[in-house]
Amino acid sequence: MCKTKKSTQAIEPSRSPHKPRTSKSFSSSRSNPNDPFSGNNSTNYDNFSKFSTASSVTSLKSSLPENPMIYDTSEISSSTNNFLSHRLSSSSTSTSTSWRCTLRGKDAVVFQRKSRTPIDLPDLQQSLSLISRSHHTSLIKLLGASLSGSYVYLVYEFVDGANLADCLRNPNNPSFTVLSSWLSRLQIATDLAHGLDYIHRCSGLGSGLVHNHIKSSSIIVTSTTLNAKICLLC
Repeated sequence: MCKTKKSTQAIEPSRSPHKPRTSKSFSSSRSNPNDPFSGNNSTNYDNFSKFSTASSVTSLKSSLPENPMIYDTSEISSSTNNFLSHRLSSSSTSTSTSWRCTLRGKDAVVFQRKSRTPIDLPDLQQSLSLISRSHHTSLIKLLGASLSGSYVYLVYEFVDGANLADCLRNPNNPSFTVLSSWLSRLQIATDLAHGLDYIHRCSGLGSGLVHNHIKSSSIIVTSTTLNAKICLLC
């Protein structure tokens, strides 16, 4: 039996009147008094901002370099047990004596050098002022210095390693060297080139600072990465 056209037409479903959806605000969906971002808790957000700012300032302050200081000789003498502490080993080319100590809470190395000409305190302060403006990964950080008669005591941060002279020719075993590969030696040469280029061209903002006594005993090779670091004034 044939169906009529009228009976074959699809019947549209009845639609209910459209009701607008009510949107819930973020603040009404979740509210946690301990969450600075929940709801409209402006007090918590302000506290979080203050805490974040304080943390950022503290982190920035700790990362800023400190200017070298003038130590009193008695302070250096006390930290090295009146210079009776065990001295660090030095190569035959080194003209200075050094001690490892803790100075003002920092792991440091004190180098003793005898000056050929008298050094005044203002001249020492001027030299430290220039060096304090030099910051490079190939330079060992100078913490400060002290004067005692014809002797100058230079205080550096401690770097775990050995001087380049001993690395090239071990005094206990001359046939052994930690720099046995050409790759490691090229790394040393690259570090020194970058450090000297920085000293002569970039440090001191055009002060004309020149490292005129570079030698293997004043270069430290780090024990972990075998990178070279230069001691200024040593």
